[in-house]
Amino acid sequence: MMRRAPSLAAPRVAPATQALAAAVPSRCKEHPAARPVDIRFHSPSTGTVTFDCGCVAVVTPHPDPLPQGERECRVCGCTDRNACTSEEGPCFWLEETLCSACAAAADHVVSMTIDWTTVRTDVATCRCGWSYREVRGLDHLDRWARMDAAIKAHWQAVVAEAAR
Repeated sequence: MMRRAPSLAAPRVAPATQALAAAVPSRCKEHPAARPVDIRFHSPSTGTVTFDCGCVAVVTPHPDPLPQGERECRVCGCTDRNACTSEEGPCFWLEETLCSACAAAADHVVSMTIDWTTVRTDVATCRCGWSYREVRGLDHLDRWARMDAAIKAHWQAVVAEAAR
């Protein structure tokens, strides 16, 4: 069983989901009246936006506030300079944004969608059935911070369950 020391990584300037959201276009370039209906990402580093006209745009977030070349685990927040530690030693990178200590979260891909049924609601859904809904309000940045925190909490719960 792998036990990890708590990460001492400094908090990021902006949540990764917020950075991705800031890069999402609000309108299709070819069809300006089209709205985004589906936002998907495997990690908070790149994604795709599907518009109701059928067009798809690739999204890359604004520059990362970490030092150039430094990576951060999307689940626990460890970095190249501040690795998780266990009885087996420090963690290592399995993916660009996933360390070996958080491997259980690798298959928990979160899809971001927009539900227009009544009022615009952003929905984060994992392949395992977990979901989180956030109604769009005036607190745009706080909403993305809450969504980012909910996704991280889900991934951390998956890792904790796997460690049992």
